[in-house]
Amino acid sequence: MIDDRAKVLKGALPRFERLKYAKEISPEGMFDSFLYMVTTFAKKDNGSHCEIKNHYCNDACHFEIGCFALFSVDVWLFRNRKDIRHHLFTYFYDTLGNLFAEALQPINIENIIDQRLKQYGDFIRANKELEDCHRYLLRLLQKTRDNCKPELFDYGCEPLLIMDVFEDFELTLELRAWETHLLPVIFKMIEESTAHFPVATS
Repeated sequence: MIDDRAKVLKGALPRFERLKYAKEISPEGMFDSFLYMVTTFAKKDNGSHCEIKNHYCNDACHFEIGCFALFSVDVWLFRNRKDIRHHLFTYFYDTLGNLFAEALQPINIENIIDQRLKQYGDFIRANKELEDCHRYLLRLLQKTRDNCKPELFDYGCEPLLIMDVFEDFELTLELRAWETHLLPVIFKMIEESTAHFPVATS
């Protein structure tokens, strides 16, 4: 059962199912696949009573997962398909922003996305461990409990959230499982979908 706190999730499945009839996957189709995989995070299964899913299967949480996935896709494109990076990233960025702006209606959603992408990039440029990105994302996810809307977040200055130890553990496991199993699927989908795109040469 999908409640009104997960409007983007509600629309993701029909968008994804349309791809069954596509002979080639366009940037729009790639984004629909990307969005579907983003919204599987903390998705409630039939008969599921997992407490973590009750609190984190919502638009705010999926927005944060989407920002992290968008950053990860941009890094993948930089390493593997620089020739289409700008075009594909821009399409994903604009579409993600529009969808979540409508679902969440926070102030300055583009500023929030930009801040998230910049912070992940800063971690990478500073040669910090991937674990720093995980800690940052986990802090952001903790703030989305019960669909609390995203806002600008100063990672170095914000106080730690006090939350149930079991819930924190379950959320960490959910994040690691999603990143381990779904993020590679996103990369593979983009790789296969863009294989027929001509590689630009300078």
